[in-house]
Amino acid sequence: MKVFFGNIRYLDNQLNELLAQNPCIEHLILMAFGINHIDSGAVENPLAFNKRLQNKGIKMHLLEVKGFVLDQLQRVNFTGQWTDTVYLSQHHVWQDLTHALS
Repeated sequence: MKVFFGNIRYLDNQLNELLAQNPCIEHLILMAFGINHIDSGAVENPLAFNKRLQNKGIKMHLLEVKGFVLDQLQRVNFTGQWTDTVYLSQHHVWQDLTHALS
């Protein structure tokens, strides 16, 4: 899957719908293992969405971002602006969130 400026609106709409249906969400985990490419025009939208969630007290985490996609994101300082955690495995996110919620 490629994430580019043209299809990022769909992702944004889906996330907004999910949040509207589940107002008690504290953590949102975006599983990114299916993303093979992200263009620079699509980077700003997840950052803005993450900021909106942060303002509502919701943490948005990325899970299983492929190394070369993470490299693309680091070139535009995405990881420097991301306010929550980028997890490499489901095991790590499970450990952190179960510990944080207990």
